[in-house]
Amino acid sequence: MMDLRVKGLSYKTQLLEKALEALKKQNEDRREKLTAFQQRSQEVASSSRRRQAALWEENLSLWKKTTCLFGKIKKVLQEEQDLWKEELGAWKETMALWKEELDQWEERCSGCH
Repeated sequence: MMDLRVKGLSYKTQLLEKALEALKKQNEDRREKLTAFQQRSQEVASSSRRRQAALWEENLSLWKKTTCLFGKIKKVLQEEQDLWKEELGAWKETMALWKEELDQWEERCSGCH
């Protein structure tokens, strides 16, 4: 009877050892999968950071170009305004000359009546 109990315990011990080995194998497989997942996650995060940095660089470059373009537009508008001022000044001079001429005609004609 004792011999059967020992055999039963030996059999149960073997089953437990096999179960323990299976659990160790599962644990190792899961660890490998987790490690691979963590590495992939880090690669994706790194790639995302690189893409984000590239987008920031592109946005900054576009902002600088836009600012430069607005500066050029402002300069052109200022030049246009200066030209209009010059033309307006010329018109004012012309109007002043016409007024002088008209005043002279009025003076000449006032003696005619």
